[in-house]
Amino acid sequence: MHLTYNREIDDYEPIAEDEWLLNKNSNTVTKHYQVRDRMKFYEEGKVKDKNKAINGSYSVPSSFSDVTFRINENGGFIDFQVSIPKYLYGHSLAEFIPQTESDLKFEHGINFNSYDFQAKFIYDRLFKFIDKFFTDLCIFFGCESIPNNDYIEICRLDLCYNMYFKSKEEALRVLQEQRKIQMKLKRSSMAIEKSFDTSIWYKNEHGTAYKIYHKGSEYSSSKFGDLRKHLNINKEFIEHYINKNCSPDTKKFYRENQGEIWNYFLAKGKDNHFALTPKDEKRLRAVIADIDEKTPYKIPFLKKEMDKVLRFEISMSNRYFMYLYKRHCFRRNDKIHQESVKRYKQAASVYANSNKKFSDVTRRDRKNYKMMHGFLNRGIALILGDNKTLKRYCTKAGNDYNHVTGEYNISRFEYRYTVLGKHDTVHFSEYFLMQCIKRFKAFVKHYTIQEIEPFDSIMDKIKEYNNNVQANVDSYNEINRFKIVNPGTGEFIRKKNGQKYTRATQLLTRKELMKQGLKTVNATILGSVLTQMYHHKKSLTQVFEDLGTNKSTKSRIKSDLEFFEVYDNSLSVAEPVNMKMTFEKYYWNTSGLQYAKNFYRNIKLKAEDYGKNPFDTQSDYAIA
Repeated sequence: MHLTYNREIDDYEPIAEDEWLLNKNSNTVTKHYQVRDRMKFYEEGKVKDKNKAINGSYSVPSSFSDVTFRINENGGFIDFQVSIPKYLYGHSLAEFIPQTESDLKFEHGINFNSYDFQAKFIYDRLFKFIDKFFTDLCIFFGCESIPNNDYIEICRLDLCYNMYFKSKEEALRVLQEQRKIQMKLKRSSMAIEKSFDTSIWYKNEHGTAYKIYHKGSEYSSSKFGDLRKHLNINKEFIEHYINKNCSPDTKKFYRENQGEIWNYFLAKGKDNHFALTPKDEKRLRAVIADIDEKTPYKIPFLKKEMDKVLRFEISMSNRYFMYLYKRHCFRRNDKIHQESVKRYKQAASVYANSNKKFSDVTRRDRKNYKMMHGFLNRGIALILGDNKTLKRYCTKAGNDYNHVTGEYNISRFEYRYTVLGKHDTVHFSEYFLMQCIKRFKAFVKHYTIQEIEPFDSIMDKIKEYNNNVQANVDSYNEINRFKIVNPGTGEFIRKKNGQKYTRATQLLTRKELMKQGLKTVNATILGSVLTQMYHHKKSLTQVFEDLGTNKSTKSRIKSDLEFFEVYDNSLSVAEPVNMKMTFEKYYWNTSGLQYAKNFYRNIKLKAEDYGKNPFDTQSDYAIA
């Protein structure tokens, strides 16, 4: 009999008194969090208590994001999961590239705008980051030695790219256009597919997950986004700042209004309107502006910038590593291995063809087929270590080929007494990483569009406009409430017929309401007119004639369409879209001082590069 349960643990490192005093007077927090899944075994009156799994997280002083981990005591290993941009910069609007004022960027200039040029540096920069990661880990937990790379396995690799657009509306329109490509893809290689209003997600037969999603919506989501985490960090920072630097009056005002202040930032992070209490509005806005200036994460800024971004992401794991490495990387230039692969494919084609006889495959080829089939379908362990023997094993047939008998049998690289010994151990090479990047580029290219169909573009604009009207109306009425109140009596002013004005929007004409986004349009009627214009190639005048539209309705529809820049023949031209896979926009944005202050928690991060120049030791690999 056994019982499964879990326990939450907050662990604090034992520290000396002088170190405790230092921590109490600094921002360094030596804390990590665990949840332990445990099992109790009841047998013959004895009780054994064991850990099934230990899940937790920690954050080191030099990092801006938590690292999650999973300890498997029975397996004898620890899984770490970390996002490099979040670890280094605190958010994934940042990218793992040499930053705008780094030495590498300065040396190579605009060449770094090119994605392919960046890829030449990524392998060395990745290893430099891994060294930093484990150095931070050892310092934080007081480890006596840094882990040996020969025993570090890459279990999952996520490649991502942020593509910038002119506005949130354009980004979402492009996503809707990409959904049409998605529908065609569903009939081919897709195994599992999940799509939402602001994302596309699917997984192929090799277990690789492909995602395109609107970054701003993901940031605000309660399940996947960082908004809540950034809010908590900001709140903790401001609490410390106010206690240390502000007057008693300011402290009191903050304590009394902190709920409203942080609800304001939460609303801004979700792109929602938030009305402050009119009585204290002026002072609240001053406090909010001061807080926004001092907080580590500029939430309104991050939300605004992420709204312009579509994020492409591909997540590769062991199953795909096995497929890609064994079929495209392992001993790819070795003649003996490639000849064996060729014979395997020939035998496989015979076995797959019902019109051919199995006797057509020789005994030697049957033996080779069995050996190669077993090898290709065994899992792999992708090791970081710079082991020359392992590298040679991955590139040369060596002793696996018997020169006397002519037989070829792929052995296993020995990793005795470790969990790695259960798999075929291979080296995480630069060529393998370039093959991963090559496939990621193909994914982005597949979903790259040149233009948006005018009909879809305009209908998306109408939908977006209508969705924002209510928030605009609430905001306008709140800000302009004084316009409908008599300052002398405090009562609502009245119309000529004696009725009271209860909303400031009642003072505006229809044209003024439309101009400020305060009145919805009839999307059904406009959609019907646009369908006739686009699909049936009719002019606006012809549509009105066919529908027998009266003069006033005609004027209103024409006015509404002109508001969305639709004229008699405007639907004949598609809207061009710039979807070049470059870092030009990223570097342009972060080169500005004010943008950089909002983007980086520490302005010195503008100079980070994390890597050496590959042209000092010329790389042999290309991804084009």
